[in-house]
Amino acid sequence: MNKIQKFIVRVSVVMKTENEVNIDHKGFLRVSQILQILPVSRTQWFNWVRDGIAPKPVKLGNKIIAFRTVEINEFIKHIDENGLD
Repeated sequence: MNKIQKFIVRVSVVMKTENEVNIDHKGFLRVSQILQILPVSRTQWFNWVRDGIAPKPVKLGNKIIAFRTVEINEFIKHIDENGLD
């Protein structure tokens, strides 16, 4: 496991209840981790990113992208309060 992978692994996603998710505010989430939280397909997620609905990824390496946990938390809170408006 390289340094970037070890860093990403440190990000914890803890399921508190069926409807409440606590995401650590430090670090990054990979797409696979986000899709465990949000009930959408990978294609739909990247459509939202392309259309500016979801946060843009951060490039961590040549073939590695991730999303800031702070931005994902804000996105989930926005959806919870306003829907996808």
